[in-house]
Amino acid sequence: MLLTVCPDFVIELRLRTDSLSQLQEKMEEYLDSGLRLGWLIDPISQQVAIYRQNQEV
Repeated sequence: MLLTVCPDFVIELRLRTDSLSQLQEKMEEYLDSGLRLGWLIDPISQQVAIYRQNQEV
């Protein structure tokens, strides 16, 4: 039996060396694992994406 543990809330901060698409995929994986709320903060583009269960980003 595989047990998946996921926090309720996650903050991801994009660094200059990070791929935005990879971080977006990671946030989707968190949602699939049960994440309730996630923030993807991108200081490069000065944007924040908010991820919630069953809602658009």
